[in-house]
Amino acid sequence: RGPEVLLGLKWFEQSDMWSTACILSECYTGDLFYQTHDSKEHLCLMQAAIGQLPSHMVEKAPSATKTKYFGTTAVNGSAEVAIPSEQQREVSKAVRRQLRPDKIVVRETHQTLGDLIGALMKFDPRER
Repeated sequence: RGPEVLLGLKWFEQSDMWSTACILSECYTGDLFYQTHDSKEHLCLMQAAIGQLPSHMVEKAPSATKTKYFGTTAVNGSAEVAIPSEQQREVSKAVRRQLRPDKIVVRETHQTLGDLIGALMKFDPRER
């Protein structure tokens, strides 16, 4: 799921573009791009792969969602996902294994595919 879906924001076709990027990566590499079913861990993996969530997206998230994912650390709309201490070890392992769209090794003849995956896997749906 795209970050806008996990954050409880409005979403449209651009969310499907995010999913398409993940599927293309998985078909090419043979590995799941985000190996999790937990939404909080999913956001952590997204941040490990792409970087900090844009503050405008965090700011627009419903209060309950901000509290659920960021705890009390959400300041000025920018925050790291808050992981309970008992889950940190497992999440850390997942983060270390996480692929990054710009680090997917593609053959030179397949570079256009790598560029497409990178272009579709942007946090802000307006940039996809």
